[in-house]
Amino acid sequence: MGSIVNMNKKKKFYIALVAIIIGIVIFSVVFVSRANKPSYLNIKSIPENTSNYLLIHNDLIVEGFSSYFLQHPLELTKFYKFFKKFKLINSSVDYGVILNEPTVIYLDNNTQSLNGIVKVKDSDYSIGKVNGNLIKEGFKEIVSNKTYSTFVFNNKKYNQLYIIFKYGEVNKDSLYFQLKEISLNADTTNANKEIVEYYQENKKSILYQFQNLEILNSVGTSNLKGAIDLKSNKIDFLGTGNIDENFIFKNDDQLNSTNYGWAEFSGNFNPNQIPKTILKQITRDGNLDGRIVLSIHQIKNIAKLLSKRDINTFYKHLDVNILLGHQKLDSVALEIENSEFNYSLNNEFKGFSMTNYRKDYLLKDEKNNFFQFFIDFEKMIAQNHDEWAWKGFMTILKKMNFKKLDFICSKKNKTEFEIKGRLTSLDSSKNIVLNPFIY
Repeated sequence: MGSIVNMNKKKKFYIALVAIIIGIVIFSVVFVSRANKPSYLNIKSIPENTSNYLLIHNDLIVEGFSSYFLQHPLELTKFYKFFKKFKLINSSVDYGVILNEPTVIYLDNNTQSLNGIVKVKDSDYSIGKVNGNLIKEGFKEIVSNKTYSTFVFNNKKYNQLYIIFKYGEVNKDSLYFQLKEISLNADTTNANKEIVEYYQENKKSILYQFQNLEILNSVGTSNLKGAIDLKSNKIDFLGTGNIDENFIFKNDDQLNSTNYGWAEFSGNFNPNQIPKTILKQITRDGNLDGRIVLSIHQIKNIAKLLSKRDINTFYKHLDVNILLGHQKLDSVALEIENSEFNYSLNNEFKGFSMTNYRKDYLLKDEKNNFFQFFIDFEKMIAQNHDEWAWKGFMTILKKMNFKKLDFICSKKNKTEFEIKGRLTSLDSSKNIVLNPFIY
């Protein structure tokens, strides 16, 4: 009887101890966050008239991880072992990254490079921990070859580390001079007020804006702006963008979906704006109306796929079914350059079916939208596969803990579109971001 009483006392003691520890942690986090208000210096350091950038809410991400570890304290051991295995623990402490300051990544128009800025407690101490050859004081080369180069620039004035990524050959002295002139002479007192307000008003893990990118302009859109929100059991994606007369999608027709496979893209393309690469295997028929449904049943020849990088022959590693909308069902004017595909009329879809793997499927009408896309990882993992390489591929997929990825692009108004997406987890008790690293 006495032992039972003692056990109950011990149990109450441990519960009280855990409650006190949690209370101290929460109080410390609140106190520190109030005492050390962010300066937003990294955002203010973005050069004037920069239109392409990404802002990371370090504090929100850390808060999310902290909440997860409070609920799953045993996961901390696995996370520690991962960091210890890759020797990241000491360096992460030495750098002293200030987490309540945002991390910034932007495309620098002056240096034509992709730059990231991290605020640290002591840049003099941090720069010494980066591997590479010292070029000048506060400027280190990490990687340099004919394809790309990466550098770290130490802005001692504001205790900032700049990580610079640049394609092609680099004039190191010129790059260093430009970075020094821009970062050390910039007036950051009232700089980038609009971007700072955008960051303060949007409590999402990652914010982004891409206004002037050739790849966006080529498909008839601009000013892509949105957020990526990291939760423990899901990741949400949101974006809006402007539409011009060259926009490659239309929403005059319903989208269609099938149960053919585990991945599918369905889109209503503007026939006059369809990129040539989409229909590279087809001689264009003037009666194609732009409706496309691409469904994937399975990946094949995986071992060869891993050793190949030719995007033009990627389709040979997929069992697919493609539906093409056609204005005249009695007209067979499609000439397939690759004999691996068979095509036939599909009256239900009002178009043609192209496939290299015949399989029964059902067609379902969806809403009028620009496009939708999904990958059902659970369905992909469940399929049977004879190839030995598939087992290794499956192991990686299971480790990723992904259930389904969904995207849909719809019309917001006459001049804008909206994209919504979500990545969900197979096991919601495991963190969707940390899972690939700690299991």
